[in-house]
Parts: sequence; structure tokens; C-alpha cells
Amino acid sequence: MTAMADSTPAGRLRLCPAEEVPEGGGRGFVFGRMPEELRVFVIRWQGRLLAYENACPHAGVSLDWTPDRFFDRNGELLICALHGARFRPDDGLCVAGPCRGLRLTALAIELDDEGVVHALDPGRPSP
Repeated sequence: MTAMADSTPAGRLRLCPAEEVPEGGGRGFVFGRMPEELRVFVIRWQGRLLAYENACPHAGVSLDWTPDRFFDRNGELLICALHGARFRPDDGLCVAGPCRGLRLTALAIELDDEGVVHALDPGRPSP
């Protein structure tokens, strides 16, 4: 389920404990309120945690077709719910659909001492 969340000091966005992101799965989060909300999702792909802004480069809509569902039926590509554009999970490159060749906006992430995933807020300067 997409969670409303708050940012932490120093431009970091607290997402979730790493253990809550299953292999081949994801979690979505919303920071702030419209019209300036930031939608973010984190996935675990081939053992790596990756985070992206939850906005299709073609239409700006959220990718998840139901809360926290970012992968296609085969579990191989990320998919946009609006028009079916497909993105490689490891680098966000669109490989099929109206935004072919464009990329999702990747976010730098880090784990804190308690295993919680944080993303660097792209709207704030780095500490």
C-alpha cells in the first residue's frame, strides 16, 4: 500500500525497513501534498534495492497499477499502469511504449544503522 510519509532532516526521505521490500516487489510512498507532492517507490531487483520517482516520463502518472504493484505479470519489467510502457528495473530505461529511450528518475538510496531505506530528496541539496 502506498504510504504517506515525511522527509527526515538533511534531505533524506525515510522509506521503509529494507526487509519490507521483497525480491521482485516494491513499495510506494508519497511525500508532501498536491500540487507539490513527491511520489517515490523502492524495489528489490536481483538482490539490489533501487528507488525511483513514481512518475512515468511520458505522462507523469504513477506507475503502480494497484498499490505497490510496479512489475509486469512476468515480474521482469516495471510497467506504467496508464499506457503500458515498460522499464528495465536495474536502470529505469523505457524499452517499450510511448516513452521508449527515456528513463525513470533514479534516486540515490542508503540504509541506516537499523536497516531502514532512505532516499535522497531530489528537491533538497545534499548534506
